[in-house]
Amino acid sequence: MNSFFQSFFKHIEELRSRIIKSALAFVLAFCLCYSFIGKLIPQLTAPAGYLIFTAPAEAFSATITVGALMALIVASPYICYQIWAFVAGAL
Repeated sequence: MNSFFQSFFKHIEELRSRIIKSALAFVLAFCLCYSFIGKLIPQLTAPAGYLIFTAPAEAFSATITVGALMALIVASPYICYQIWAFVAGAL
């Protein structure tokens, strides 16, 4: 029974390290994408023409949302690799 808990905690530690690595990749990708947000938003809104914000916080919310979604797209290959590396050990 003791080896079961050691094995279980070993898997939990590996999961923790992979989640931390994925979160760091997302944060780095967010910083990268947010630095280009001035070029990204006009490209995304070009078909619509221009944006109209009806509340003061909408402009900030829109930039954070676009940055987060682009960061998720940029970091998704690394995050998928981390998921696969964790699951592949059980297969």
